[in-house]
Formats: sequence, structure tokens, C-alpha cells
Amino acid sequence: MSSSSAADSSLSPDVAKATQVLADINAVRENLDEFELDDNELSLMLEMLDSTPKQGMVIGYRDAFNLVCGLGEGADGAAYVAAEGLTSTLTLLLNELTGLRDEQIYIRDPDGEANRVTSDVLDQLPGLSDDDKARLAPAMTSIGVFGVAGAAWNGIVLCLIFITLLLFVLPRL
Repeated sequence: MSSSSAADSSLSPDVAKATQVLADINAVRENLDEFELDDNELSLMLEMLDSTPKQGMVIGYRDAFNLVCGLGEGADGAAYVAAEGLTSTLTLLLNELTGLRDEQIYIRDPDGEANRVTSDVLDQLPGLSDDDKARLAPAMTSIGVFGVAGAAWNGIVLCLIFITLLLFVLPRL
């Protein structure tokens, strides 16, 4: 541990900041990989953002992302980023990727209200936990589908009976 802290203290402030930005970007990339967004998909998404360059950017988002993918988290990569003056560009890229990750978390919301099962029938049953409701939800869906299908067939059969009565039985009376 002391050798890594000694190595960190010997780095210039620009290289240290570049190292931190690279580490943060790679951490966000790993988080986005959990949402099944690989580097190719992220590169395509960032290409759309390249049409509106931000002030202070030396290269576009997509090129910066591809550079980060090639550099990794090593000290050589951080030295290159600091020497080329790309730290501010990568900081803007980090902000975009963090926003994208937060958006994906909001969309998927695994523990929030987005996945909570609500039903007028299930909510009235006492003693059911959310897990029980989640297990019963597919059955309730099937019951609803079969109920609508049954009502439709019932309507067709009653319509045929009414037409049959109207055309064949009533004229003979």
C-alpha cells in the first residue's frame, strides 16, 4: 500500500487528476455494462452527442470514449491524457456517462415503485407481501385475458342465437 501512495504522491497534479478521471470513467463503464450497454453501444450513443460540442472539448465524446477504452487505468494513460490536455474533455465525458448511468438506473429502478405489483384484487387480499403479489401477478393476468376472451365469445354466441331466432323462428310464428 505504501508503494502505491508513494507513487501517487510523486505524480504531478495534472496526472493525478487524469488518473482519477480515468478511474471514474472506467467505474461508470462497468456500471453501464451491468445494464447490458457495452462499449460499442456507448460509442454509438456518444456519437449522437458529438453533433453538439461543448466548450473546452479538444475531441468529441466518441473519440474521447474510444481513447479511454484503449488507455485503461494505467499511469501511462493518465500521463498521456495530462500531456495532451484532455483532462477537461474526459471530465465532460464522465459527466455524460454518469448522467446516462443515472438515467438507466431510473428507468430500471429495481427497488422502487416501478416494479411494485398493484392490483385492485390483490391489494384487497389480507396478508400478501409484495413478493406474493409478484408471484400471483401472471395468474391474474391470465384470468383477465381469459375473462375478456370469454366475454367476447359469449357475445358472439348470443348474437348468433338472436339472429337465428330473428331469421328462422319468428317469421314462422
